[in-house]
Amino acid sequence: MLPRAGAPALDPDLLLEAVTNAPNAWDDAWRAAIVDALRSPELRRAQAGLRAVAAHRKRDFAPALQEVGRDASRPTAFRVAALQLAAGADSTLDATSFGMLLEPLAKGGAPDARLQAATVLAGAKLTRAQLFELLNVVPLTGPMELQQVLGAFQRGPADPEVGAQLLAQLKESPGRWGVMQTTLQTIFQRYPAPAYENAAPLIAEIMNQNVAKDGRVAELETLATGGNPAAGRAAFLAGAGACLTCHRVGDTGGTMGPDLSHIGRIRSKRDLLEAVAFPNASIARGYESFQVTTQDGNSLVGTIPREAADTVFVVTADGHEHPVPRATIAKLEPVPMSLMPPGLDRALEQKALADLVAFLQSLD
Repeated sequence: MLPRAGAPALDPDLLLEAVTNAPNAWDDAWRAAIVDALRSPELRRAQAGLRAVAAHRKRDFAPALQEVGRDASRPTAFRVAALQLAAGADSTLDATSFGMLLEPLAKGGAPDARLQAATVLAGAKLTRAQLFELLNVVPLTGPMELQQVLGAFQRGPADPEVGAQLLAQLKESPGRWGVMQTTLQTIFQRYPAPAYENAAPLIAEIMNQNVAKDGRVAELETLATGGNPAAGRAAFLAGAGACLTCHRVGDTGGTMGPDLSHIGRIRSKRDLLEAVAFPNASIARGYESFQVTTQDGNSLVGTIPREAADTVFVVTADGHEHPVPRATIAKLEPVPMSLMPPGLDRALEQKALADLVAFLQSLD
């Protein structure tokens, strides 16, 4: 049972655990304990504070989260996670926080760090100057992060110069093949003419690759030959294609996507290439995506691996689980798309793709 105001003091660690495991209960007396945990110099306690905040999603924790997110003495992953919880549709980022979020994108950070940083940037209200800085990392981002990064351009100032430079940078980005055409249409329709007309050929090119699926898979079967399974394993474990963010091999990797430990036993080379290039063609049962919109207007898109009588647990593309009380849900609807972006075949070099597929085929 959770302690109420006036009850005897409970061990802080036990209190945090109890609060985290009861997303449908709340007492204002717990707020101070959670804030104290967030500010703790002990990383274990600070992370427990983050989990407690994530369980309740209360906006009044934003100042404390922003405070620890700006603290350069803390690990980058912790700071990014804190800023992600603090983010909202109208949130802004100071120069320190913004620079810290750009770093994993600009310098090739770990896949989960890149995706988390991109998610925070997508949810923030960036200034014109910040959008210009963000443009510099667009050619460096993979398909998973780019789809998120573009969210910042859907809410930032509709400056025609920003729009023109965004189009130029997208043409240089291998991650562009994984962007949904509807996202690009929404973005470039925001900018003054002729931004949309200029972007139309790129949007058409992305749409055409989906139409020509069978031909592209046949082409990949020819190109992705002579792969080295050992090199593919090393690349997989190093984060190539961000596979580890969602997929597990043995004891390594995420659990949001299907376990690949024995994928070579049940999938042919063609199946694997199709899954890499066109993940929406066949979504594994149990890994369908949903959009959960709460009564305060916030929304989450992810898989729902488990549910309780009063809580829905949503796992988003960055691998984080979000408990959402059923009483706060305004709408829950299926999303007919995989969280894995299309176009990873174009984001990887030909040899890297051949090595990765050879490794997956060896997993029997």
